Amino acid sequence: KYFNEYLTAIVVSLLSISYSSLYCYVSPTLPILLSEGSPIEVTQVEASWIASLMSLGALVGSIPAGFLINSVGRKYTLIIAVIPMLVSCILKLTSTTVIHMYASRILAGLGMGITYATISLYLAEISSTKIRGSIVIISSIMTRLGILIVFTVSPYLSFYTLPWVLISFPLLFLITFIFMPESPHYLLAKDRESEAKKSLQWLRKTDSVKEEIEMIKLTITKVTENQSSWSQVFTKGNQNSFKFFFALATCTQFCGQQVVILYSHTIFGQVNGFISSEASVIVIAGIQLLSTIFSSVSIDRLGRRPLILVSSFGCSLCMTIIGVYFYLQLNNFDVAFITWLPLFSTILFLIFYNIGMATVSMAIGAEIFSINVKAYAFAIESVYESFLQFGITKLFPLWAAAHGIYVPFWMFAAVTGILFIYFWVYLPETKLKPLPQILEEMEMSKNLEFNFLKKCGHV
Repeated sequence: KYFNEYLTAIVVSLLSISYSSLYCYVSPTLPILLSEGSPIEVTQVEASWIASLMSLGALVGSIPAGFLINSVGRKYTLIIAVIPMLVSCILKLTSTTVIHMYASRILAGLGMGITYATISLYLAEISSTKIRGSIVIISSIMTRLGILIVFTVSPYLSFYTLPWVLISFPLLFLITFIFMPESPHYLLAKDRESEAKKSLQWLRKTDSVKEEIEMIKLTITKVTENQSSWSQVFTKGNQNSFKFFFALATCTQFCGQQVVILYSHTIFGQVNGFISSEASVIVIAGIQLLSTIFSSVSIDRLGRRPLILVSSFGCSLCMTIIGVYFYLQLNNFDVAFITWLPLFSTILFLIFYNIGMATVSMAIGAEIFSINVKAYAFAIESVYESFLQFGITKLFPLWAAAHGIYVPFWMFAAVTGILFIYFWVYLPETKLKPLPQILEEMEMSKNLEFNFLKKCGHV
């Protein structure tokens, strides 16, 4: 019954493998670039720019995403996104200077920014209500798969051979996704009902889609009474949605996952552990994939809210423990008997992160905005997350060098802990609710503080 929906989700999520493999590419290659005999001469400062410039590119790529999503459609926006990724891979194959590396990272970021602003929206709009959560999370599963592939094969490939692996994913996406359907929501919003009907019939594997077509049309009619524009994004009806969206985005970035992925080889290189840094990061990538798969099968059973609460609390706890280890090590305490602690805590952190913040936050974001502002909302959120990514990845090595590596980990723990309290107080449940019902509840719940007090019986 749901085969075509899952097939479409897997094919479009090849783009997630593409940008995640390009993103984590620097983790195994930065130690090579900073070593003697490097194929490209790179300083420590230049290395930090190589690590962070993809996030800066994503910030720039996110800006036109809202316009593209509404003008050329979800499908062709994603096809546009793959082009800079392909060029980035070609540059990696031919790089001879640090400028080439900079350009490669920026181009990969452009594609990532457009993809990130579009893919969850596309997946939410093609999926049935009963499996919407698990469909949206397929993108996150493929993101983790891309990281696992890079971490697994990189020890056995040279600096100039690894990009051949990276380029295969965007090429495969381009060849297969061209045959996938456009979002029926977008087609109906553009008065292309016959195309929307064909798209929905193929996705649902049935000719009986009249009722769903009418429901989508009713939703579009309600929301398009206000024209789709940037000004509509900031109306009172969307304020609650943005509060949740920005809180989830802040927690996703400030929990520390960017640092763990980008600098994992460097971090574990500082730990005199019982396994090598290369083996550690492969274990980490595998754990990420497995925990994301768990999230995909549990999101529509356990609900969004419980997973976010467990995830944010667990991430805060693990970042605290990792910070304690590095504090003890830096202050010359004997840590020989707990060399296993950083790897164990990082594995726990990634389990907590991937069962909630990495996956469920995307599903919630795809559910809480009306169709006339959803594209702009995702573009704004993508710009915001890219800005945080850039700042964190650029500043982490500077914070660690200036104040000790434990300081940023404790900062991540504090921010995530505060946001856990916010989610516990305010975050609603959207499990198995039709999109029109969720939008109506967002519209009716404009005052978060009032609703919390009312829930507690104080007003």
